[in-house]
Amino acid sequence: MNPAVYALLLLALSTSVSETKNSERVVNNKKLATAAPAWMILATVFLAVFLFMVLGRLTVIVAAIIVAATVAYSFNNARKKKMNVQAEDAIARLLGNMTADLRAGASFPAALKRGAEDLAASSTTSMEMKTAIATAAVVAHRGGSVSTVLATSHPQLKTLGALCMLSERHGIPLSDVFEQAHNHIEARKRHRAATKASLQGPQATAIVLTLLPLAGIFMGAIMGANPVGFLLGGGIGGVLLVIGVALACAGFSWSRVLIANAAS
Repeated sequence: MNPAVYALLLLALSTSVSETKNSERVVNNKKLATAAPAWMILATVFLAVFLFMVLGRLTVIVAAIIVAATVAYSFNNARKKKMNVQAEDAIARLLGNMTADLRAGASFPAALKRGAEDLAASSTTSMEMKTAIATAAVVAHRGGSVSTVLATSHPQLKTLGALCMLSERHGIPLSDVFEQAHNHIEARKRHRAATKASLQGPQATAIVLTLLPLAGIFMGAIMGANPVGFLLGGGIGGVLLVIGVALACAGFSWSRVLIANAAS
């Protein structure tokens, strides 16, 4: 046979073999393309379930963080409220002493110095306020502007600085201005005390409502439902734990805000 014919036959055979392999690859790729979505769906479901079960264990940590943040927020607000009340008491005490000294004929620097000495002996007044009053007393003794010093010092002393500035600009006797401010603070303190007494019931109700879910969990445990294991076991129970704790803490915080606004 002619060598050229052999070459043509070999070329045709190789072409047919390559076409066969290509067709098999196409078929295999089609099979993989058909099977890929199923495997992807199974892998996605498995991964979702795995992450849900593993991350569900973290719901206990998330709930604990929410409770800790709520407790820290409540204690911080209580501390700030206590500091504000102590500062207000110190200002009322200072105004009362200065009013008495001014009406007795003492000069303003002498009255302010005596008031600063009286506050220095107080254990409930903050050191920042004591320092600000002492500095203002020194400035007043040297003939400087006390209103400027008080307006730029302790936040609670800005009102006292405004009163001194009002007296300097309009010539109003300081004894009258200080007496009116003292009476206003005392009236606000009486109102706050009366409101606090009347809000004891709502405060107790807010605490009871916050702790009521714990009573439900305790009753479920007595009945043998094992709610603690369900909530701490992750999964849907963990999600319900986080939601319940978040709602309880939000309700408690909001009730504290409402009570604080009513008492102010």
